Amino acid sequence: MNFATLFDINYLSRGLCLIDSLTRVLKQNYQLFILALDEETANYFYNQNNPQLVVISLPEIEKKYPDLLIAKNNRNKVEYYFTLSPVLPFYILETFPDCARITTLDADVYFFSDPSVILTHFQKDDILITPHDFSSNLLFLENYGRYNVSFQSFPNTADAKILLQDWMKKCLTWCKDVLDPVTGYFADQKYLDRWKIDFKNVCDVDLKTAGRAPWNINETPLNLKQGKLLVNGQPLIYYHFHHLRIYDHFIAHGINLYGPAKVNREVRKLYRTYILNLKKNSKLIKTVSDNQVIRYNSPTQPSSLLSTMWQRELGAIYILQTVIFFNLTYIKRVYRYLLKKKNGLFS
Repeated sequence: MNFATLFDINYLSRGLCLIDSLTRVLKQNYQLFILALDEETANYFYNQNNPQLVVISLPEIEKKYPDLLIAKNNRNKVEYYFTLSPVLPFYILETFPDCARITTLDADVYFFSDPSVILTHFQKDDILITPHDFSSNLLFLENYGRYNVSFQSFPNTADAKILLQDWMKKCLTWCKDVLDPVTGYFADQKYLDRWKIDFKNVCDVDLKTAGRAPWNINETPLNLKQGKLLVNGQPLIYYHFHHLRIYDHFIAHGINLYGPAKVNREVRKLYRTYILNLKKNSKLIKTVSDNQVIRYNSPTQPSSLLSTMWQRELGAIYILQTVIFFNLTYIKRVYRYLLKKKNGLFS
């Protein structure tokens, strides 16, 4: 199987988690193409000498498609990274003709079981895209796109290349990290809404065992049996740890950003598995914080762990190689009530 991802040095620990998970769950050999978005990331993998990893430097891609350099100068860094979403798979299919199919992944995807199960549900020439599958309280977010650009799969066919060229052309023209009020476009993902209309052999990955993320975990029938995470009795394939941030000992899991968070034992198992792996890889590359991550991040953090917990209300802490989840929402509600009562704001 052939996979591809892209990330910079700030997401290196997540990229290593992705590699760890693929190595653990795949019974067959795989190849992972990594578009290294900076020199530090490229050098890290050049020094690893892992035959399963193919490192592509950003200058290689930019030399092949010089229009990227124009786009690079009219958008911010994260928007430029979005612009590369269609470029990477197209580059691989053009440059490596023996690659029969390339599956692109976000770096913060983590596999819990073999992803080849996904491909067996579809025909060999099908182009696969992943619906957000929003929880019922979040359907309004479809304005930003019905599909999430975290798991796509492209066969090496003329149909797939036509689609990728069209997507690449559109992203080069416009790929902003805002919802355009005129066109309705958003970043790289809103374009996917028309793929099933405009192109051939495009299929939804409509498996409840795949595409799980903070925006649908509250309505995912996740169960824990003999230490394994199951959805409707089938092994969970992967989870997208979007919005997860680690600040030294404090962990913002981000589930609460999509409505009331249901952090039950299954969700705790899910996040604990990833956080421990992330901490291990962060220690390996000597990073301790996500303060440099460029999207969905807090520019400053409270000075102490306790003040961070009180301010954030919901999350987890990492102490003595243990992940402990907490929810201070009810406690803060009682505290505010008692404070108002003390100050005589109501009898």
